[in-house]
Amino acid sequence: MDKLKKIFALFLALTLCFCCAAAAFAEGEQPESGETAITEETENAGTPEDAGGVDFAAKTWDEIVADFVASYELQDWQVMLGYYNLVTGEEHYFNPDKYTDAASTYKVPLNMLYAELIARGEMALDSDIWAYKYSDLLHSTIVDSNNEHAEVLWTYLGGYSQYRHMIAEYMGEDPETVDAKFYVNNYITARQATTCLKTLYDNPERFPHIIDTMKQAEPNNYFRAEEKRFEIAHKYGYNSDGYHYYINDTAIVYTDDPIAIVFYSDNVSRGLDMMAKYCTLMCDYAQYHTAERLAAEQAAAERAAEEAARAEAERQAAEEARLAAERAQAEKTVSEETNMTNNIDLSMIIVAVLALAAAVTVLVLVIANHKKIGIFWGFITAVLIFVTLTVCYAGTRLGTLITSTEGDPTETATRFFDAVVLGDYQAAYDCLEGYSSIGLENKPNTEAAAMLRSALAQSYAYQLVGETEVDGLKAKQSVEFGYLDLQQIDSRVQGLTTAKLEQLVEELPISEIYDENHQYLPEVTDRAYLNALRDVLGHAEDCMTTVMLDIELSYVDETWLISPNTSLFRALLGGISY
Repeated sequence: MDKLKKIFALFLALTLCFCCAAAAFAEGEQPESGETAITEETENAGTPEDAGGVDFAAKTWDEIVADFVASYELQDWQVMLGYYNLVTGEEHYFNPDKYTDAASTYKVPLNMLYAELIARGEMALDSDIWAYKYSDLLHSTIVDSNNEHAEVLWTYLGGYSQYRHMIAEYMGEDPETVDAKFYVNNYITARQATTCLKTLYDNPERFPHIIDTMKQAEPNNYFRAEEKRFEIAHKYGYNSDGYHYYINDTAIVYTDDPIAIVFYSDNVSRGLDMMAKYCTLMCDYAQYHTAERLAAEQAAAERAAEEAARAEAERQAAEEARLAAERAQAEKTVSEETNMTNNIDLSMIIVAVLALAAAVTVLVLVIANHKKIGIFWGFITAVLIFVTLTVCYAGTRLGTLITSTEGDPTETATRFFDAVVLGDYQAAYDCLEGYSSIGLENKPNTEAAAMLRSALAQSYAYQLVGETEVDGLKAKQSVEFGYLDLQQIDSRVQGLTTAKLEQLVEELPISEIYDENHQYLPEVTDRAYLNALRDVLGHAEDCMTTVMLDIELSYVDETWLISPNTSLFRALLGGISY
């Protein structure tokens, strides 16, 4: 009986010592003394249903995670979770602000302090930290999770409290106003850890070497135990204080849209299994929403390209209509002025002819009456004079019946096309019959239109083919004319605009891409269209076309002028209907 009492007393003494040691650790400012191996005995037998098969379209992140946690039959306080999409900014938490033991995950912000010194040139990767090379300490603390070497690092910075004060910024906290729990022992929240990962990912030039080292840690355990599809940079941690055991991991996972995920647990049975499945669940969630986002962006890009093309087509149509209206008005004005002049001329000529005929007739009859000539011959003379005057009048109405031309119609054709190629449009218009403008000289009102007009003007090339055929006052010259086909350009630009929009989405902050309704900002779609247009125009030679034009010329006012037709106008406007 006495022996039994002694054994029982010894057991109570050992238990008391163990509890006192754990309490002393909880009150101190030191991080955990080392990682403790997790064996099958620390894990209970029950395993919840696999996380696969989740309907991401029907549930929110909060609902999905709540179901996931409930499947492990846990109380809510036992897990602290974080998720942040590093591309879109989507952010979610489960128990975001509950402080828990960070275990060895604190070694990431600790090394970030040294990475900043390296980035600023204040030290090198192989600089000495007392008896160690920093490169060795980095690998030892991140990959091997060595606590003694971590203590070297924060002691070198001025002590544990000073180190905690210095890392608060990485956590998104003000070191002067952060909750006092932040400075107690090794506490952290899921929100702080997630913010730290985001700071690390967003500033690779500020924190060199850290992520690459995290990628080497524990390739087959913790978050990386089951998830093999994506590259993972993580820092794990395990600690036990006698009352609690903590299994943690924090990571940047390189899904199609990289994500930052955090898993902190407190006394969770099957914690390793839950951690691994949480990683896969978050990867699946991210992949689903990335595909959904890309599909929406693809559709939006296609709509944007269509709208840009339609707007450009409407602008070109309006410009063509304006030019047509101007030409019609000019032709109408010229026609009215010509008709008025002709009517005045006709009236004056008729009056003059009749007056002269009457005067001649009277004069002839008077002479005949005085018997200077016979009445018959006097009448014949009057008739001949009247006929002569009538023929003269007809000549003024019908124009020249028999004439000889001067100048060379080939010279006019050459002068016209040379002026077009050189951009001297006024000189070109001087070679046209009935047109003082066809709109080539008009200044475009958009950047895209200006780029197209400039590329079109630079593309003009021509060659006269064969001899000029001359037939009286008419002539014909065949011309081989090359130009940039704007319809081909437009088709290629529409196809490329989507890709350019996707590129901008990857490069620009979310606030510069979407409006409050998550629709593309107009300046983003315009920029994507212009980028696509620049790329296509960079290979404009692929969209060149050549046509054979039959140029007709007329001899007008002692000079040869081109009588333009629709084929000529269409070629000059890059294949667009005129």
